[in-house]
Amino acid sequence: MKIRLDNNDFAFIPAVTLSYLKTEEQELLNECMEQNNLTIDTKKADMLRKCSKESKLNSESIYQILSGKLMPKPKHLPILRLSNDVYSKYFKPEQSSEEIQGVVEKALDLYFVHHKEGVGEAPSHN
Repeated sequence: MKIRLDNNDFAFIPAVTLSYLKTEEQELLNECMEQNNLTIDTKKADMLRKCSKESKLNSESIYQILSGKLMPKPKHLPILRLSNDVYSKYFKPEQSSEEIQGVVEKALDLYFVHHKEGVGEAPSHN
């Protein structure tokens, strides 16, 4: 691993992060990279270091991280769309997205205050 670091096989930031791994962990990382032709970036290096701190870094976790299987997936929130009928019933064409969003948020607050059996509750506005 040190040879890889010395040869600049890694970008500077991941290299610095990897330098915090124990020697044994660096050797496992090097083996995994060579055997599986895997690369490393800053996010993967950060994840490796985190696992190392938690004493959870081993051959399997290294492979999972480098292959992308253990990397956190970004959470995508669903996009809400209003039908043209609903939009034209409650909003004017000249209203901005921010104004419409504010109206929808207030309507949801009122709805959840009166329907507590719903999924969420209205945030308290003290």
